[in-house]
Amino acid sequence: MRKTAQSSLPVSKFTFSIKLVRVFSGSAGTTTIPLDAIKVSSLLSVSKLRAKSYTHKNYMDHLTPSKRSWNMGRIGSKNTKPEKTVRSLLHKLGYRFRLYRKDLPGKPDIILPKYFSIVMVHGCFWHRHKNCKYSYEPKSRVKYWKNKFKANTIRDKKVIEELKSLGWRVLVIWECETKNIKSLTNIISKSLPKSHKTFPRLYQLTS
Repeated sequence: MRKTAQSSLPVSKFTFSIKLVRVFSGSAGTTTIPLDAIKVSSLLSVSKLRAKSYTHKNYMDHLTPSKRSWNMGRIGSKNTKPEKTVRSLLHKLGYRFRLYRKDLPGKPDIILPKYFSIVMVHGCFWHRHKNCKYSYEPKSRVKYWKNKFKANTIRDKKVIEELKSLGWRVLVIWECETKNIKSLTNIISKSLPKSHKTFPRLYQLTS
């Protein structure tokens, strides 16, 4: 009689691996596969499936409308990470500013009174940054999101026009632009008046 190799796995695990083999192969006499190998194979398959299904193009919202609405309501519109990044850089460059002035249209994110300039930090998804990978289209509740985005863009345009009509210089910085500090520094330096800290000689002459 032919001897079979003894498994070093515990009895419960060995039995479980036998059952799995029977289910997949349809016969009881096939060679058993160690449970650890089955686990690894399963985990790899699941990880690949998740990586594919959670890309922006394939994303489907599995939450109920009420749960999704609650989640979106929890996302703050103030003191976001991109805003803090811009503030920190502005401060390092020598700019001093105020936040969320209620007496101005749209309560702008960052106000530089000395330079009569305003910096608005926009999220790419909410404010629809064109040709940006973060400005993807949700696959569920398409009509709701379409109306939501349209209202956001109309309001943004109106606020900017009102601020400019009052004589303010308006700089819009997108969320994706805050991920590269060097590039962000160039954007600020080209769009805003120079601060005294950036040009110390000018400061000495005017002081």
